[in-house]
Amino acid sequence: MAAFLNNTPKYVVSSTLTEADWSGSTLLGPDLAAELNSLKSKPGKNIHLPGSPRLVRSLLLAGLLDELNLLIRNGVLSVTYRPKQR
Repeated sequence: MAAFLNNTPKYVVSSTLTEADWSGSTLLGPDLAAELNSLKSKPGKNIHLPGSPRLVRSLLLAGLLDELNLLIRNGVLSVTYRPKQR
C-alpha cells in the first residue's frame, strides 16, 4: 500500500503551505478552478478527494465536481440515548 501511495500523483490544496514535501505531490495555486479544470482535461482516471468537507463545498458551489459519492459511517452521525437514572 505504501508503494502505491508514494507512486500515485497527489495534489494538495492549502492556504498555508508553501510546498508539498511528499513524493509525487503538487501544491495547487490560488486559481484552483483553472488548475482543477486543467487536471480534468488530462488523460487518466478520476480525481478522488478524501475528507475536507470545506473544499468539497467550495468545489460544488463552483460547479467543478462531476460526481459525488458519499460514504456515511455509522459512528459519524450517531446519537446516543441514555435513559435517566432513577
